[in-house]
Amino acid sequence: MNFWSTSRKQVIPLVVLASTLGLVGATVAAPKDVFASMKPRAVHVSDSRSHIHHVVYIIMDNVHQSDIAQMPAIVRFMHQGTLFANDHTILVSHTQDGMLSDMTGKYPSKTGVIDQGFFENTSSGFQYSSFRYWTSSDPDGQPHVTTTPNWTAFNQHGWSVGAVGTPDMELESSKEVTPAMMQGNADTNPSDYLGVAVHEVNGSAVFGSPNLPYLYNAASWSDPAKTLGGFPGWSDGGDLNWSLQATYEMQTHGVPVTFTYLHDAHEVNGKQAAPGTYQSTLQTYNTDLANFFGKLSGAGINPSNTLFVLTTDEGDHYMPNGELTTNLTGWLANNSLNTQNPANISVYGDSGALVYLKDQSQLPKTLASLPAVPGWNYVADPAELSALHMSVSAASDRNPSFVLFAKPDVYYGYSGGTGWSNNSNYLWNHGTLSPDILHTWAIMVGPGVMVDHTSYQWLDHTDTMPTIYTLLGYSLTGASFDGVPALSGLTRINRLAWQTPELLRAEAVFKQLNAPVGAFGMATLQLSTEAAVNATNSLGTTLNNEISTLTQRRDATAGKLQSAILNAVEGHEVNVWQLQADVEAAEGVLRSAQQQASLQ
Repeated sequence: MNFWSTSRKQVIPLVVLASTLGLVGATVAAPKDVFASMKPRAVHVSDSRSHIHHVVYIIMDNVHQSDIAQMPAIVRFMHQGTLFANDHTILVSHTQDGMLSDMTGKYPSKTGVIDQGFFENTSSGFQYSSFRYWTSSDPDGQPHVTTTPNWTAFNQHGWSVGAVGTPDMELESSKEVTPAMMQGNADTNPSDYLGVAVHEVNGSAVFGSPNLPYLYNAASWSDPAKTLGGFPGWSDGGDLNWSLQATYEMQTHGVPVTFTYLHDAHEVNGKQAAPGTYQSTLQTYNTDLANFFGKLSGAGINPSNTLFVLTTDEGDHYMPNGELTTNLTGWLANNSLNTQNPANISVYGDSGALVYLKDQSQLPKTLASLPAVPGWNYVADPAELSALHMSVSAASDRNPSFVLFAKPDVYYGYSGGTGWSNNSNYLWNHGTLSPDILHTWAIMVGPGVMVDHTSYQWLDHTDTMPTIYTLLGYSLTGASFDGVPALSGLTRINRLAWQTPELLRAEAVFKQLNAPVGAFGMATLQLSTEAAVNATNSLGTTLNNEISTLTQRRDATAGKLQSAILNAVEGHEVNVWQLQADVEAAEGVLRSAQQQASLQ
């Protein structure tokens, strides 16, 4: 494939959209023998909650289902619960924003974190932001994460929450470590205080393993002659056992809810490795997780009393010849269709590149010049950012002028020349649109979860937390979730008596309508791409107006549908005929978006 061709005919097919058409196009009639007003049995969530005394959440970086198949310990463990085999990422498909969406049930429009890194338009110009503690102030004066911390609900129910390496739940930089945090400890190395935190029921937080003596002084599983000590970092060359043991120590010392990050499996000795050559890393994953599950079981923490959640942040696209890279800033500043001052452009470089223009009046010309910029497939303009839940309402200064989604083998930089180079050190890519990146998985094991079951329900990151809340009996309707619980993986005691046809159909249509990589988002992204290259003529204006209208219809229709689903799951009375009408309205919005996209 010629990755630097400017031809728009080389756009890859949106297979995610194509794969969903049969699902959302089918009409499932509501049974005629149901009551017009339903009153589900109130016991459907309380039973599992009474048996769940621990929550162990583990998110693995860039681990594919094919990788899981090579880890017998996880496969055996998975058979005690449900594999959700049709999970998906958000956009942009990266670690920080993806994990936050998974751990909050909310899209970047609510979390305020729209990528691995991003810029903020402040009084002193564009300032860069990346990993930072949840409530720390960003350059724009807003909290780094703009939604309620994910530990709050657990604290309100009497549970302390621990974090090991999970983004923004703990300190991410030595600059965030204060002298008071190290006071009274022999360890004065600021980096040892990163990566670990416990959020107590009383609202206080403990940062760093040196402030958790039971963890810091524990004999290391990897080397019993040593203690666990300070946090070793997020490096792919780090010790998985450290993170897993830290999780174990928390769980056995009064911290019943833990969120844990495990590093990338597609590397060997800190270097990216081709498929078939990183089995040693997978073997380490398998051995360490088997030991972890065994240690927990020995401490009485097992699927009979614990909800286990294992998942990943995104998939990876393999590039056998390495990634192709060029300077996007240079191309945008000087191409055959437009020139402008490069100082007007700030780029967060990636395969899903965020582009910020200091002078927004240059946006139409910049977008219209994109056919002269090589290496991309799709563009999300300001209207489309709202459609994809990437436009931050609480901190609009973080919103880029547009996002350019590259071809799967391309990585956009922001400096240097505009020639192409091939970086063989990077064999895996993510951030853009490709099935192997967007398609993920999740595993749940524990009370209320179906055993030895595989679910193919279409889900994305925002459905994990609503499912956890459902199993725990927490309120769904007051949580401002963007997702819905994955009902297809819950046992009968946790499912509404009538939900199988009605609610599963409603959830299926809701996800295609609301998820960034669902049918609606993919259709409007096609419209946005066409609108961008026509940004200086009337067609671009017409298409952008159409995207805005469709998004407004989507928001209203999806809101009604989600409200009905969440109320039904909570046991509130729901009119099944109104639910059916809401589903049909949602299907109508989907058809409108798809029809508009097909005309382009």
